[in-house]
Amino acid sequence: RFLETAVAATDLAARVTVAAARVEALAARVRAGRLEPFDVVTARAIGSLADLVELSFPILAIGGALFAWKRGHIEAELTAAHRAVDALGGGSMGAGLSYWK
Repeated sequence: RFLETAVAATDLAARVTVAAARVEALAARVRAGRLEPFDVVTARAIGSLADLVELSFPILAIGGALFAWKRGHIEAELTAAHRAVDALGGGSMGAGLSYWK
């Protein structure tokens, strides 16, 4: 598990929680008050960006950030994700593009 290894290697264990779980299970725990919402949510291997926005909102703290790794031509996905953020009453959304060779 990369994130767990990175947290341990950088001595961030006191400040960072890695929860490698299905978002639906985490959302149930957040709604029940058994888990605090997360300041940062990362995801990989998920369908559309709009779906990811919808799934992440219940576990994301107010003012938090969602980081999603996508590749290819994602302009249409970004447009749909903006609509999802607006529909859910979210704040601003930005996209940073990184290119790997």
